Amino acid sequence: MSSVPPPPTPPGGQPPPGGDVPWWAQTGSGQPPSWWNDPRQVPPGYPQAPPGHMPFSAEPDPSYYRTYSPRPVGTAKGAVAALVWGILSLTCCGFIGGAFAIYHASQARYRIRASNGRLGGNGMALAGMVMGIVSICGTVLYVILLLSGQVHVTTFQPTTTTIP
Repeated sequence: MSSVPPPPTPPGGQPPPGGDVPWWAQTGSGQPPSWWNDPRQVPPGYPQAPPGHMPFSAEPDPSYYRTYSPRPVGTAKGAVAALVWGILSLTCCGFIGGAFAIYHASQARYRIRASNGRLGGNGMALAGMVMGIVSICGTVLYVILLLSGQVHVTTFQPTTTTIP
């Protein structure tokens, strides 16, 4: 394997011609083109050089400062609880579980709105709230139908059979 010798150092220890000019901007002699230091002389088809120290030191455009929206860092406290209480209210807890689901969901949604985009979990809180409302409405409807005599409650009566 052959080793490539380092480039020769010019006499006097001066840096090679071109300085901080990247290879793609150097002319055939290694010198920077005339437009490298004067951005007003950029030939057509070349990108405009940003102001400031070259290369890659342009300051961000101030008009874009407020367009950044932070990603949610975590889930709001109570969003998961609202979802769990909503599921429990539909399956076994009825009115009480629905009330807890609505409470936790409203608290979580308030925290999410107040966090300015730093907290997530709005979908879980909203789903818990909807399930809680459906559970409360279903429980109220069942009680009304029960009191009006439209629904009959049957109790389980165990029967015993004897085998001869």
